[in-house]
Amino acid sequence: LSQVRTAFEFAAQHDACGIILSALFRHALHAGKRARSETDIARGATSLSSLAIEAARAHLGVLDRCRALIIRAGKMSTLAARRLHQLGMRELLVWSRTLAHAQQLAAAIDGSAIPFERVPEVLAASDVVFTSTSAPHVILTHEILDLAVPHDVEPTVAHIPHVHLLDLNDLQTNATAHVAARRAEVCAVQGIVGEEVESFSRWLQSLNVTPTIRALRARADQIRRSELDDHLGRLHQLSEHDRRIIETMTASIVGRLLHDPTRRLKQCAGDSDGLQYAAALRKLFALDEEPDAA
Repeated sequence: LSQVRTAFEFAAQHDACGIILSALFRHALHAGKRARSETDIARGATSLSSLAIEAARAHLGVLDRCRALIIRAGKMSTLAARRLHQLGMRELLVWSRTLAHAQQLAAAIDGSAIPFERVPEVLAASDVVFTSTSAPHVILTHEILDLAVPHDVEPTVAHIPHVHLLDLNDLQTNATAHVAARRAEVCAVQGIVGEEVESFSRWLQSLNVTPTIRALRARADQIRRSELDDHLGRLHQLSEHDRRIIETMTASIVGRLLHDPTRRLKQCAGDSDGLQYAAALRKLFALDEEPDAA
């Protein structure tokens, strides 16, 4: 949804989005918002990095008093680190085989890069460890969230007191459950999308009668202003404040008179009689003639 919104805003800023495409974007964004607020389609993380964060929060509670060690500044660990930063993790420390990569990630998350020799010390003092390397062997032994395949952490680490080890298999179980829950919401979301498509289609069809509605309102306002100027010219005793009140009142009267007819004309714009109604209005109110000829 954020990508669609960003694309729409970019197109609008560069005058590359006309009235029809703009309306289509707005309906699409509205459909996305409704899907998230009216259904559970977005509830429950499905990405492994998000599931890892959920698991950490479940065990640690408030993160603003915790320290995290990120091992390897790869894609999975980077996603986890950025989310931890957003959630207010007190301290984020990063180690990567290449110090420059660790420093780059650390700078993006207000964290600190550490050299390899500090890893044992930081490991012992960290509340949560995220590791996702491409090493072909175990890198943390019996001496944690493990997001790597194959494992970075030796399974016996789980037997250390006060250590809770989660690997991809554990996270995948949760992901499968969340995906199943989201699938159960698909029909509801499809219904919302269908409603928004229908709404957009009605709006698109209403464009057929928009010129008639504009012409009718313009003709009505031209008559209102003409009559108002004629009569106010004879009422010299009126103050400027009184004149503004009469101006507002007459505009309100015209607006209320035309509101229901124009609304109904838009509603039937897609019907077979819609264009006939529009043609009848143009003829009855002489909308195709010059104002002086009406």
